[in-house]
Amino acid sequence: MKKGDKVTIYEDPITKERLEGEAILVKLIDEDCGRWEEGTMQRWKVRFLNEIMNEFERSILVKP
Repeated sequence: MKKGDKVTIYEDPITKERLEGEAILVKLIDEDCGRWEEGTMQRWKVRFLNEIMNEFERSILVKP
């Protein structure tokens, strides 16, 4: 994943439960927040597509 990529954000990124929405990756905060069978968790600043000014920190599961 790289800055500018469009991703789908879930409240629970491992099970993909509780969809939050589509977002653009703004800045990588931590590239390895943990590892699971499904992949590696990364922490990013994101901007949701329906938000013009606000950025939020979210965890994103990156599959191998």
